[in-house]
Amino acid sequence: MGVLRTARPTAVRGRSWPFGGLAVVLAAAVAAAAVAWYTIPPTGRAAPAISGVAAQPEPGATAYTGHQDDRTTPDGRNAKQAVSQSALVVVYELTGAGGARNLTYVGEGGSLRQQDEVATPWAVSVQRAAAADAPSFSSLVAQNVGDGELGCRIRVNGAVVAQQSVTGVGARLSCVS
Repeated sequence: MGVLRTARPTAVRGRSWPFGGLAVVLAAAVAAAAVAWYTIPPTGRAAPAISGVAAQPEPGATAYTGHQDDRTTPDGRNAKQAVSQSALVVVYELTGAGGARNLTYVGEGGSLRQQDEVATPWAVSVQRAAAADAPSFSSLVAQNVGDGELGCRIRVNGAVVAQQSVTGVGARLSCVS
């Protein structure tokens, strides 16, 4: 007895298949052009006049000169220099007898720093700059290795802004300010 063989169906492509690929490429090109048009700043060209009236900046507005770092305030100062900066010294501390693992904290420039395991007591000092009026974000997260207490503290310019403690193996600790 023979084995009955059935024919496999073959894929049939219609006539519109090549045009479908072309349509996708054309749509992607239009989308890229639209994104570029709205995100790339103008290269020093003046805004067109409306009904013969030249565009005037609003009183007190920051004048745009083509690059973000080159903006000036109405009195001629560089906009970057006009923002009052304050130096912050952030000290992260961990206390306890058993150590900690999976340690994550906010480092210089706002980047996250991680360490697999640390012995306690542990501390690190980070210097950051922030706008004088803006709040600063600091965070320290760790996991207790021992079954004793694990504590964290965050100091900004000497003042304690966050303090927390946990007890137990594997307990997670989070100090946020």
